[in-house]
Amino acid sequence: MKLLQTIFALCLICAIGSSAFSQEKSKEKDRKTEQKPIEVKTNLLVLDANNKYVDGIKQEDLKIFEDGVEQKITSLTKKEPNLNMGLVIDNTGSMRLQLNGINDISQILVNNLQGKDEALLIRFVSSDNIMVMQSWTSDKASLNKAIGQMYIQGGASAVIDALYLAAEEIIKRKKENNLTESSIVLISDCEDRDSFYTKKKLFEKLEGSGIQVFVIALTQGLETGVREKSESFANEIALKTGGTVHFPTSKENYKKPLLENLKPLIYELRAQYLIGYTSTNPNRNNKERKMTVQIADSEKGEKRQGFVRESFVVPKEQNKK
Repeated sequence: MKLLQTIFALCLICAIGSSAFSQEKSKEKDRKTEQKPIEVKTNLLVLDANNKYVDGIKQEDLKIFEDGVEQKITSLTKKEPNLNMGLVIDNTGSMRLQLNGINDISQILVNNLQGKDEALLIRFVSSDNIMVMQSWTSDKASLNKAIGQMYIQGGASAVIDALYLAAEEIIKRKKENNLTESSIVLISDCEDRDSFYTKKKLFEKLEGSGIQVFVIALTQGLETGVREKSESFANEIALKTGGTVHFPTSKENYKKPLLENLKPLIYELRAQYLIGYTSTNPNRNNKERKMTVQIADSEKGEKRQGFVRESFVVPKEQNKK
């Protein structure tokens, strides 16, 4: 009888220990799979009934929605009145058939500079072939001349290195001129083949820098697997910096779709405000999310229009290296 009681007690202890171990393993699994909050930033353009810029917008004037669900705005920042834009352009072999389109896009962006806006032009191929074609200037003629001098070369594409070095140039200028925000417009298929810097290092460089990255992703010619990876990178860097991704079409009637695709980008570059919120949807499922904004009338009852990006994608978690 005593032997049976002893065996029962030992079995009970083992069962309790096994249950506790299983619960701890389950908690550890939950901790690993717990989704990090998704911080979203979006540019806001505000116009009056006569399509003129409106200042003096307050956080309480706004409501922002993601897939129809209202989000709690955590920040509303007034942006710099002048545009400081770094154009970073892919000149690798994969861009050979798209060089004319790249030049068109670049010139459209340059020709939309106004007043004291300034731009910097960088072309890149491999890690050891990244060149400042035109330093900071507001002179459109000089910028367009530099665009016309770009040419295709062979080499292992270094997209991350080009963005990293562009960020360094911008951060240096921001400190010298006491600026808060700047933008990078990357024109590339976003396929990084051989960068020295890692994606993690790039994100560390951009964090807190006030630099927004906008991507014109020319991914049409990439193979399916490579294309998915490239587009995921483009979506990720845009999400983290408050920029956007644009996919211009390259059909026979090229100019019209090109201009239509670039309009939203130009609006965002000229936007007066930056909104921040933590998404109520924590899923990183690579699916498109719709975004809308509502803005209250002014105290005098004047109508105001608010414009944000139409949609964005939260890519799946990937290797940060």
